[in-house]
Amino acid sequence: MTTFPLDPQDPDPRDARDVPATRPPRALRLRTEADVLAFVPYSLGFHPHDSLVVIGVGAHGRPMTGRADLSGDADEARECARTLADAVSVNGSVLAVVVAYTDDPLWAALSAESLLEELADRHVPVAHVFRADGTHWFPLLPGDAGWSDATAGEPYDLDVHALTAESVAEGRVTYADREELAASLDPASPELVEAVADALDGLAALTGRGALRAEAQWAAAWVRHRVGHPVEVPRWPTAEDTARLLRVLAVPAARDVVLAEVTLPTARAQVPLWRALARLAPDGHRGPVSAMLAFAAWLDGDGALAWCAVDRARAADPEIGLATVVAGVLENALPPTTWQPVDPASLPLLSA
Repeated sequence: MTTFPLDPQDPDPRDARDVPATRPPRALRLRTEADVLAFVPYSLGFHPHDSLVVIGVGAHGRPMTGRADLSGDADEARECARTLADAVSVNGSVLAVVVAYTDDPLWAALSAESLLEELADRHVPVAHVFRADGTHWFPLLPGDAGWSDATAGEPYDLDVHALTAESVAEGRVTYADREELAASLDPASPELVEAVADALDGLAALTGRGALRAEAQWAAAWVRHRVGHPVEVPRWPTAEDTARLLRVLAVPAARDVVLAEVTLPTARAQVPLWRALARLAPDGHRGPVSAMLAFAAWLDGDGALAWCAVDRARAADPEIGLATVVAGVLENALPPTTWQPVDPASLPLLSA
C-alpha cells in the first residue's frame, strides 16, 4: 500500500482532452491506490476499462482527470500520451498520478511509459503509476514500492470504499462504462418524443424579427425559471414547452439568447434540464439541443458527458456550430473558467 500526498479540493468529471470544473471547494484526500481507484469513477461518472487515466492536481489542490483509450500500438500510445499531458499542463497541474485500467501489463507499461515521458517534458512530477484490472492493482514500473510482488497484485473493493458510499448518498449515477453513459442520452419513450413532434407540427413558423425576439426571450425566461426552481418542476418538460424551445434553438441568433442563460454558477442545474430536453427531441431537432447539453456539461466540468453530447449533436447534424466550439475547447483542454459570460443586451437579436 503506497501513501502519496494528493489532496484534491474538488472532484470533477472528465474524459480524454477534458478540462477542470469550477465547483465549491471540498477537501478530499487521496492517500492510497484504493482512494485513487474510487475517485476516478466518482470524477468521470463511469468506470473506465482499457483506459489510461491521469489525475493532475494544481497548486491550490484543484484536480483534473483525463482519460484516453489504451492502445498496444506505440504511435497511438504516444499520441494519447501527448493529449493527456497537454491537458495536465494546460490545467496547471503540479503533481500527477497515472493509472492504466487493463488486464494487459504490456499495454499498460507501453502507454504509461509514454505518458511519463510526456509529463517529464512538461516538468510535471508523477507521484505514482500503477495498473488496475477491476479486482487488483499492480505497480507498473520497476522501482515502484511493491514491484517484487507485482505478479500477485493488491486486492481492492470499491463497493466498500467510503467515497463510493458517499456517491450513492449524493444520488450520483456512476455508469458501468462510457458506452452506458452515452446510452443515457438515448431518446425518451416513443410516446413522449411523439408528443413533442406533434406539438412541433402545430407550431407556426417564426417570421419576422419581432416574433423571433419574443420567442427567444420567452425561452430564456423559461430556462431561467426551470433552473431556479429544480425541485418544483417535473422531470420532463411539457411537450408544448419543449417544442417551443426546440423551435427557438433551430435559429442560431435566437439560440444565443438562450445560451446566455448557461453560466458557471448555473451549469450544475442546467445539465439535467438539457439532458431531458435532448432526450425528448424528435429526429431533425436533436442537433442544437444536444449541443446545448454539451456546452452546459463542459461548464459543469463533466467532460465525458460533454463529449457524448457532442457526438449526438454531430450525428444529428455535422454542421452544428456550437458542437464544433465545444469539441474545440475539449480537445484543447480549456477550463470552464476561460468562458466569458455573454451580456444578452449585446446579442444582435436583442440589441437595438
